[in-house]
Amino acid sequence: MRMALVLLSLLEGVIFAVTAFVVLKKRSVFPDTRVGFHTAQATQSEAAWTCANNTAGKVCLAGACALLALAAVLLWTDLEKPVALLLFFAVSVLAVLAALLLPIRLLRKKQRSSSTVGKQDDTAYHPKNS
Repeated sequence: MRMALVLLSLLEGVIFAVTAFVVLKKRSVFPDTRVGFHTAQATQSEAAWTCANNTAGKVCLAGACALLALAAVLLWTDLEKPVALLLFFAVSVLAVLAALLLPIRLLRKKQRSSSTVGKQDDTAYHPKNS
């Protein structure tokens, strides 16, 4: 059982590493969005495309490191089966959710901050005539 979890962690870590490499180094050049992190927000502009792919790539790389470290922990320690299973699923779920949700969250935050920059209060520049 322990060796199966080690192999699954290694496999998932390699998948995350390959995904990180693809979205960081081999993604399509905007406006061609065939290869990369795809969301409606990410494909709106070149800046959004670059930001989403860079974020997703870095998060996938962190996930790969976490999963490979988990494989080492599972290999070199004698954890009980329930603890090992819980640890494997927790790291896996966190890595997947982070890779999917963090780039979207960052894009939305950047879009909100850029939209509020243009909507600043004009009263400082155009005071009302009294």
